[in-house]
Amino acid sequence: MGVIVSLEIIWHFACYGSCELQGYLLENKIKFDREEMLPSLSGWIYFDISEQHSAFGRIQKLCGQDAISTFKTKFTTDELKSANWLTFDSLIDSVNLACEDITFFCTEAYENGKAHHRYLSGGSFYVSKMPRHTKQQHIFCSSMAASYLFCTQYAKQSLSEVSNKIIYEPVLRASTSQPIGDLFYMNFVETIPKKAVDLSNVREVYTCPVCQKRTYLPPVQLRILEEFLHNGTDFCKTEDIFGSGGNFSFHMNIISQRAYQVLKQKALIRGLEFAPILLI
Repeated sequence: MGVIVSLEIIWHFACYGSCELQGYLLENKIKFDREEMLPSLSGWIYFDISEQHSAFGRIQKLCGQDAISTFKTKFTTDELKSANWLTFDSLIDSVNLACEDITFFCTEAYENGKAHHRYLSGGSFYVSKMPRHTKQQHIFCSSMAASYLFCTQYAKQSLSEVSNKIIYEPVLRASTSQPIGDLFYMNFVETIPKKAVDLSNVREVYTCPVCQKRTYLPPVQLRILEEFLHNGTDFCKTEDIFGSGGNFSFHMNIISQRAYQVLKQKALIRGLEFAPILLI
């Protein structure tokens, strides 16, 4: 189910906005946003561009080796509706994490505190303040850890009626270490193994120079062995096997068609992005 056709691929870039890059983007009428909230990324910009754009090749080079890039394919309503399983992400990266040294631990440090790998420590997530969002937005992510999802009490209550495969962990206020209120980390309790994912169609593979761990650029459409997805699961995730050339790997979140329809019925899909999974 959910076989794709030849669709337009859209790339999202986050990188340092050199004068040459910004000028070339403006020349080609490509809109971009500047990073205004994270001091460590001062001077960075964000933008989307079609792979079919005539300026794509040069822009990709101007972004430089430190650029963070991901791509996505637009799917039709019928393709989403016909898929038994879908990947999903939030485009609302308004959760600004604090106390990350408590939430994560890093391994293989190098160059002034950088690290090759990052893992959850088992500690809580912290923020300094509630993320900004509209009344129609209920599921969010962080720009620095986009595969981890967060939600409001309304989303928690709505999804708890559907599935018990998510543990909702209160997000703490950094200044008090007490729950900040209407914000929860969505901890998916089920993880499908790496062997369940067909990685033969990935475009790029990255190898850690220290431990040789491999991460894979997310494919246009995720392919999973059908035996690893069953009717009793509405939410799960892959292992942290994906990456985009940076140091930290990430997982992909998976939702069943049944749960996807509940999200639509409960008006919870604002700011979310879905893609059909191909079962093999």
